[in-house]
Amino acid sequence: MTALFIQAFITIFLAEMGDKSQLLALAFATKYKLRQVLFGLFIGILVNHAIAVVIGHFVHQAVEDLTLVKIFAAFAFILFGLMSLKQGHSDEEAAPQKVFFSPVWTVALAFFVGELGDKTQLATLALATTTEYPFVLLCATVSAMMTVGMIGIIIGAMAGKKMPEKFLKILSGAIFIFFGVLMLAQNMPKTQLDTVVMGILSLACAGFGAYLWLKKPKKV
Repeated sequence: MTALFIQAFITIFLAEMGDKSQLLALAFATKYKLRQVLFGLFIGILVNHAIAVVIGHFVHQAVEDLTLVKIFAAFAFILFGLMSLKQGHSDEEAAPQKVFFSPVWTVALAFFVGELGDKTQLATLALATTTEYPFVLLCATVSAMMTVGMIGIIIGAMAGKKMPEKFLKILSGAIFIFFGVLMLAQNMPKTQLDTVVMGILSLACAGFGAYLWLKKPKKV
């Protein structure tokens, strides 16, 4: 069991260092409190990897087509990014805003959806098909993801104390949008990708133009 834990931990840790999950943890750490990001990360990764372990243990070689889920996740990341950019460009004082989810559940949902079909979930699933100790495997993979995420969270929290809030919101928004567009490029059918990308760019340009027009000082 010890060998399984070490193997799974090292595999997932090395796979995620500097990857999407770590950068997302960093981005969330610039927006929310450390404990909120940590709890959200734990919930999202635990559920995500538990699904992989269950599938791998009980349904050998059963890997669903997750293309549509990944496309949904891509648009969700782009939405998170646009929301952060909007906050970053706002000159008004921060005021309490109504949100549909608490920060913890926002982080949990982002990591759960973002990791569906990702290489670490598939690696966990593959390892689960070869072990008689699924719980040990789950503990190892979640521990590895939490370790990687904590590194990102610490970096994000330290950056949050030294950099302007507006810059951090724009940076976190750019990270979300980058990974959203990347996921679209990887999963959208080639025949539809150009249309979708052009649509997103057109909406972005139109939205930015409208923003500049509305922010222009009115002549008295």
